[in-house]
Amino acid sequence: MEFRVFAKQGKDVHALVEIGEPKVSMSVGVAASFTFILYPNNEMYNRLTQLTTYVDVMRDSEYIFRGRVVAISPKNNNDGSFWQEVTCESALAYLNDSMLVWEKVNQPPGDFFRKLINNHNGQVDSERQLKIGNVNVTNSTNNLYCYVEDGLTTLAEITTDLIQNEDLGGELWIRYESDGTYIDWVRDSKVKGSQDIRLAKNLLELSTSPDISTVATVLYPFGSVQSDVNTDDKAKGVSTPHLTISSVNNGKPYLVDDELFRKYGWLAKTKTWDNVTDANNLLNKAKAYFDKLKKIKVSYTLQAVDLYPLGVVDKPFELGKYYHVVNPAIGTEEWLRIVGIVIDMARPLESTYTIGDQVKRLVDYDLE
Repeated sequence: MEFRVFAKQGKDVHALVEIGEPKVSMSVGVAASFTFILYPNNEMYNRLTQLTTYVDVMRDSEYIFRGRVVAISPKNNNDGSFWQEVTCESALAYLNDSMLVWEKVNQPPGDFFRKLINNHNGQVDSERQLKIGNVNVTNSTNNLYCYVEDGLTTLAEITTDLIQNEDLGGELWIRYESDGTYIDWVRDSKVKGSQDIRLAKNLLELSTSPDISTVATVLYPFGSVQSDVNTDDKAKGVSTPHLTISSVNNGKPYLVDDELFRKYGWLAKTKTWDNVTDANNLLNKAKAYFDKLKKIKVSYTLQAVDLYPLGVVDKPFELGKYYHVVNPAIGTEEWLRIVGIVIDMARPLESTYTIGDQVKRLVDYDLE
């Protein structure tokens, strides 16, 4: 296995060799970073420039990072030694360079995403332009209605009205292809990696921790404020009731999961949809939302060794893929997803990995 680093300034390309502490940090859906140290004897010392020097990192024949220098920090010790700490950000961060103005949106989510990327490309130079790749995220109506606020960056708008939209979601991925840099907006495709992670093989440590903060056995859903309800004069303008599901739920303003209730008792939560004016629509939304509250997130702490640097497997651990994790000592055998990687290029066997939360049905998980 071989790492190579290149710096590009205009049309000039230079190999970056003998750099210190090179690390690539990446997480699902966010811009990756590449950090390293330049020493005074390096021919590129004092020659890199912020925002205009572009850096590529390759592992064997594959790009694992492409981006630009964003920070150069001079450092020194009291023994007279000095160096520069360099930080680079990946191509996804280029979407912070383009700006939006107010707009009302009423169109398919995929079309709006493509419009945002095309708008970005119209504002920046070719080095920061992104080609539109795979787009497969939508909602039940295949329509997005929202407002773009003045002064938002393209990345902020995508995050606010697409990624963080509970009816949409999905993930942003940057792909480095021979004909350019692509951006995908896709759902998790559940791709499995080829390596196993097993105790006594390459698994060093595995522990689990459930998060029960969102769990509910009872849900009180509320809709829009009811303007036609009679209230006393003192309450007007201060407190007004909301639409409930009582009229379509046998007189009960709440939903209850009988199986969970028998096991855990009354654990009530609430959710309000201010724009829902019909009780049947409110009931449908409440049922879908309640299903999420019947599940818990289980967090995993994992320490494992990637066997790729040793040459005994064909593929390294890859961001976003699921790996078969087996630890008979604690009764664990699951496919877990790597959602974060820090590649230590100087010490590959010491690279670190973050495992994403798994969502499990509460009735299947023993909190005791």
